[in-house]
Amino acid sequence: MEDRIAEENPQAAENTIPYKEGIIMRKEKGKWRNVFAKAMDGFLVLYENEAASEPFEVITLEGTSVEAQGTDSIRLWSPLQAFIDCEFTVPDEVAKADVAEDSRLTELQKWGAVMQFWGCRGFLHTAYSPVREQINCKWYIDGRDAFAAMYHAILGAKHTIFITDWRLTVIYREESHVETPGEVYLMRQTPFEDCHRVDQLLKKKAEQGVKIYILLWRDPALFTENGSREVQKLLCQLHDNIKVIPIVT
Repeated sequence: MEDRIAEENPQAAENTIPYKEGIIMRKEKGKWRNVFAKAMDGFLVLYENEAASEPFEVITLEGTSVEAQGTDSIRLWSPLQAFIDCEFTVPDEVAKADVAEDSRLTELQKWGAVMQFWGCRGFLHTAYSPVREQINCKWYIDGRDAFAAMYHAILGAKHTIFITDWRLTVIYREESHVETPGEVYLMRQTPFEDCHRVDQLLKKKAEQGVKIYILLWRDPALFTENGSREVQKLLCQLHDNIKVIPIVT
């Protein structure tokens, strides 16, 4: 089976990025259970079922090996990551869908070929994911140009905005200790205009129907009074379309 997997290795096809999804069976504590899997971009993503929106496990395929366990299953393991050691097979209903006598073997070969491709590929600078082309990523030297680019990116959003920040400062406290939207302007030009304030800009886009998701790092108020929970509270009050993802602890 190993030879047949090698023969079908997608590396033989130039400019081909292998991808496979479907229902497979995973062996856990000596028992088999169906899972919905996607082998893509260097990862094996496992879902409870096809309708699940969130995976319950993501396995990095870089550096892994695929071994045939007879003709009924394949083993995925890593010599560098001891916690990666899984066994997979194909459910009867999937195997029977193909009239070929070796349908189970053929389906296992397809899964093994994709896993083997990502396991042997190796990524630039030993990264955990492959190089992605046509990505709109830029580098800036000074804050003015960086904040201006953020302003135009947010302003031009039509469907979704995702923001992640170590410390997103959008509030300050006056002498009265009343929480007030902070005057954080993305356009660093005078005179300052309210439409350039980050909180007002996010509120405007939310009112236009854009879904905004913000991931904040946990920043307890040890040295400052406006910790991340205060920021989370204010952001959620701006509009229902603004969702703050639970703070990373």
